[in-house]
Amino acid sequence: MLFYTLIEEDDPKTPFVQVYWAYAEHLGAALEKIYFAALKNGFKNPVWREADPTTEDALPDTFHLLNKNEVFWSESRNYFPPEEIIKLPYGVICSGIEGELFINEVKKGFNIYKKENLYCLEVNISDAELAPLYFDILNEYNSFDAFWYTLHDYSGEENINNLFVNEELNNAQKIIAHLNEDFNNGIKNGFCSITSFIKEGETNINISDHKKIVIMTYSLKILDIATKVLIDKGIMNLESLKSIDEGFYHWHFRSPNSLDRADLINKLKSLGFFEWIPDSNISNN
Repeated sequence: MLFYTLIEEDDPKTPFVQVYWAYAEHLGAALEKIYFAALKNGFKNPVWREADPTTEDALPDTFHLLNKNEVFWSESRNYFPPEEIIKLPYGVICSGIEGELFINEVKKGFNIYKKENLYCLEVNISDAELAPLYFDILNEYNSFDAFWYTLHDYSGEENINNLFVNEELNNAQKIIAHLNEDFNNGIKNGFCSITSFIKEGETNINISDHKKIVIMTYSLKILDIATKVLIDKGIMNLESLKSIDEGFYHWHFRSPNSLDRADLINKLKSLGFFEWIPDSNISNN
């Protein structure tokens, strides 16, 4: 497949954008090819801003080539005034199709709301800060009752969700060690959500497939602990939190070094995860 990508040189003084195209099996593989091509072309800090599948008809009349026609890029670079724009975490990217909102409306911060008795805390955070912040939150709790992956459909076309649970990952140290061993198939996988579960308050501490931290709990005590972590790190409580999963056309993607869905399921099972059907007993015993 051929993919279009708008890539930005994230320079605080003279940022610019340039269009690249790449052939690849899936979007994540194309983005990686484009990233390294941009580095070879002199980018210092390339950031993907938007991407879409496309066709050869969309290529301009004149362009540059790299790697046996696998990567193409336009001749022009468009410069613009410096503006602070969040770097979305790996695994999700805007489409070039215009939605209801613009990416500069997505701000780093958090928001808390309540659905009946359920507290919901959502956090927008940059790519580099996502995993460290999630780990810092986990470290505030003494123990967990389970950890699971929710695997979504890799094609993005069907509403398929499979949960794979491990009850041996029952403290922050074990969960963090597990995630650090394989970032590509967990935190960086745009077709995967991860959840650390505490029975108290029926608490889910998630990194969603949109790569937001989302905490849902009936316990105000547990909520307050997580909120304090955010405030101590200077993360602002925003009155209105605009995020990639609302008002934007977007794509999910995974690393070319990640496993396909079937192989990831087999790997999780080999690590002691078992498939769990919601509303059934979580224990595998």
